[in-house]
Amino acid sequence: MSDNSKDIKRVHLLAVPFTGLGRHNGYRGDTWLANRIKVFTDYVLPSLTNQTNKNFIIWVAWRPEEKENPQVRELWKLMDNLESMRTVFTFGGTFLYDDKYPHEVAKDRLITNISRFVPELKSYVDWADEVLVTCQPSDDMFLSHTVKTIQEFPWKDEKAIGWTKGYIINYATKELAEYNPDTTPPFATIRYPRDVFLDTEKHYEWIKDFKSHEDVVKLGFKELEGRGFIVGTHQENISTTWNIPYKGLPVHDDMVLFKAGIYFSPPIIQKPNKRIIARKIYNYLPFKPIIRFIYKKLYV
Repeated sequence: MSDNSKDIKRVHLLAVPFTGLGRHNGYRGDTWLANRIKVFTDYVLPSLTNQTNKNFIIWVAWRPEEKENPQVRELWKLMDNLESMRTVFTFGGTFLYDDKYPHEVAKDRLITNISRFVPELKSYVDWADEVLVTCQPSDDMFLSHTVKTIQEFPWKDEKAIGWTKGYIINYATKELAEYNPDTTPPFATIRYPRDVFLDTEKHYEWIKDFKSHEDVVKLGFKELEGRGFIVGTHQENISTTWNIPYKGLPVHDDMVLFKAGIYFSPPIIQKPNKRIIARKIYNYLPFKPIIRFIYKKLYV
């Protein structure tokens, strides 16, 4: 796939996989959801409204079960009233391959989800030649130049682009540090031809090798220079905690917070539940990689 024309029309979706990903059918209770929505509204939404280029659509992906959820409906109403941004909620499930399940199960789940959400998105993307889908986790942020940089990228044969370095923040204290992972983090932008995006079978074939965010390099990935994102940490993170080994030097620069639009966002102390208590205990245990490996094997 080569891009030799500046006249190519593109629609840019910032895709939020809110529920439906991971164990427990991708939903860990009403308190868990309330905590996630609090992080999203206090931190993620300000980072989106702070983008210098607002020519994008926020696509929030939910399970079918969330369509009548009062918390989801309240968030939908809030986002519909944001004059500076366009929003679409879909209820066909997540757009990501879920590696918490055996391959055949994960494959069937993803194909089913694609067949559900594609019709819901058709009217939003049907006018374009290509569709850009940037993964926007519900508890992480981009800096203000992100959308502009992605849309100005001189696409050639790349199917995916993104930053591999960024920052990490502790929501409880608003401490910042460099974030330097040795793999590609989950913030990539994938480019689809419109006919591929809107066809369930072609859509799946386009991303079938993308089973985890580390696999984005298999799609023909181009790394962007600099730091473009902020990873948010809180008590419910599954793998990325404030003390993760990828955390680099402390950052004492309020400009990073300003660029993310979160300088005035209040610290967040999440409501305690059984999951948060379990995570706190787990985070202090030694040999966590071994424990995680054994747990996953037993689950599968």
